[in-house]
Amino acid sequence: MDYIFNYMHYVEKDTSLHRLSIIQKEKVNVSKWTPIEPYWNYMINLGTITDFEKPAYRYSLKIMQNKLHFQYGRCIGLFLLVDEHIIHGQLTYDFSKIFDVIDFLRSIQLKPHFELSDKPFHIYKANETELIDYNQFLDSPRYDEYFFQVFPAFIKACITRYGFDELASWKFELWRRYNPNMTSLESPKDYCNRFQKTAKILKSLVPNASLGGPGFNTFLDTDFFGQLLEPFQNATYLPDFLSAYYFGYVPQRSYSESQPTGYTTVTTSHNMQVKIKELLLCKEHYNMQNIPLYITEYSAYLSQGNYINDSTYPAVFIIQQMIENYGHADVLAYWLACDISLQYNNYSYPLFGGNGIITKNAIPKASFYAFDFLNQLGDGLIAKGEHFIITRSEESIQVLVFYQTNLNHKFASSPFSQELLHYPYSAFEDVLPLDISIHLTHLPSGNYLIKEHTINLTHGNVLSSWGQLNYWKVLKDDEIEYLKHESIPSVKIKNEMIENHYCLQTKLSYNETKLFILEQNI
Repeated sequence: MDYIFNYMHYVEKDTSLHRLSIIQKEKVNVSKWTPIEPYWNYMINLGTITDFEKPAYRYSLKIMQNKLHFQYGRCIGLFLLVDEHIIHGQLTYDFSKIFDVIDFLRSIQLKPHFELSDKPFHIYKANETELIDYNQFLDSPRYDEYFFQVFPAFIKACITRYGFDELASWKFELWRRYNPNMTSLESPKDYCNRFQKTAKILKSLVPNASLGGPGFNTFLDTDFFGQLLEPFQNATYLPDFLSAYYFGYVPQRSYSESQPTGYTTVTTSHNMQVKIKELLLCKEHYNMQNIPLYITEYSAYLSQGNYINDSTYPAVFIIQQMIENYGHADVLAYWLACDISLQYNNYSYPLFGGNGIITKNAIPKASFYAFDFLNQLGDGLIAKGEHFIITRSEESIQVLVFYQTNLNHKFASSPFSQELLHYPYSAFEDVLPLDISIHLTHLPSGNYLIKEHTINLTHGNVLSSWGQLNYWKVLKDDEIEYLKHESIPSVKIKNEMIENHYCLQTKLSYNETKLFILEQNI
């Protein structure tokens, strides 16, 4: 959705050496606004369902929900927690462990979004003792045989326990199969057939249930997205939402599924918007423009184990993507909630470059506070631009400014995690600071409280706070608590008398964001 705003807009750029900054000036009439439906906290990825067996993981999610209030939590590996029993010679499925997860999600006001792929999937058969190799299992029809037995049994059990209305509010997602090098394991036709069979089961039991797919890999050429949609032109069941994921990588050379290649990191932060617009055009071509587009996984930097994930870079990336893609994608679900989900890594460091917005010790990262900033925006959109968004509510005006810095080519070609510990901005382009001035007009005259919240190198940045402890590997409980308190965004409050207009001026450095809230003091 494109908005036309009734306000004056101009930008000045001065890169002369004596200025040493980029100048941006905006003039905005705050009396002109358009309703907005905030989607910032619609969905977050929770990782694999087996993570819920860890008490520390549940504790972290409680902290997250107490502050950020996500509506949906997306889980993969749903049937990893299914137990099988033989009772009177009859195979039965025990879903009690999954019910325990669902009950926990409900207790923290999170609705489930279950991804139904077979990754990662291990299964013990009742008459077998050895663990079936994942790759062997994936390439065989055995998973489908199992899935189409357990899935209807699970839905029926959920109906009994939670009721039709509750299940109708959940979301299910059927991903097309990929192998580890991100090429396909099933054709578009085969995927469509599997989707039809799954949808028939689900819709026959819960007609209003929501099933989407195909989980398109945006590493691939967008034309292949069209090939996935083609079989649905004559299908009985269409997806209730079209899903895709985005991570900042592109093929090193021309890509085809039959000739897989390596990938390189995308250096521009606007690449995600380009991909989403390509998907929208493809949707329209196949007459699916009314089907919502869900980006069910995205991240600033996919490769965990690099300290860029613990820096302020993901925070500003999240804010930019949410604002830039508003009105284009219906859902952006960040990967990932908590570092504990990266269970295959045995890192003892409090920070290890995990993709979570919360560390394994339940310390919120800068990316956590990015969602907090977005949640404080109002429901009326006044204006937005490359480095800002201005909203309103009944009580206040919110001005969120941000300065996303691109990754440099040196880092993209050979990322070096350890370097980021001591030189946090070594991965980014060397750019001048941004001086932004926003002249707000048509403000009701009166006395205002002006609150300024900041995430930057020294505030709201757990990586920087850890540096104050010399990046010590093993921390005691009181030192963990110290990091929690030291890594929150800064807050400044001032009182000003405003007569109809106000000029908000600030300077932003690399990967810095500030939230200004203007509250009339009555």
